[in-house]
Amino acid sequence: MSLGDQFCVRLGDRPPDRENSSWALWILDRGEVRRLARRSQHRRTKKGPKGFRTAIARKRRAAPLREITVRGCNRGLYHGMGKDEPGLSWLGKICRAAVGYDPHSPSAKRRKRPSGDFDLVVSAYTLNVVSSAEGRRVMAELARRMSPRGRAVIAVRRDLCP
Repeated sequence: MSLGDQFCVRLGDRPPDRENSSWALWILDRGEVRRLARRSQHRRTKKGPKGFRTAIARKRRAAPLREITVRGCNRGLYHGMGKDEPGLSWLGKICRAAVGYDPHSPSAKRRKRPSGDFDLVVSAYTLNVVSSAEGRRVMAELARRMSPRGRAVIAVRRDLCP
């Protein structure tokens, strides 16, 4: 795998909760995330003319996250947030506490592994930039970070899929 590789991602046979031609979004409970961690599928795709970039600085939160309305969240985790500060800010508005985590971030603060359980775990486009094996590890990590009644919001790019 080389830097800039992108993957078309399928989360088992479960259809997305929301989608358009550019992205798909799933809202999952902890058991579903655990099952999908064993069954997610990645296929390498061609890079675009400048490579597809997901870890970009944004003025607004990632498009799929603009489609979600969640209320009553105590703790939220944005896993693999990259440079999506507006997404983390949004999470902070709907949850009493919000944490951003990205193991590949240049920021030591963002690389610090969060502790405890989270009511809402968000991952936007992360699975498109990691291999199948790493994607399964990310999904397992999301499940471990979720509270028993927690929800995960997982978004992937669809424009990478044939």
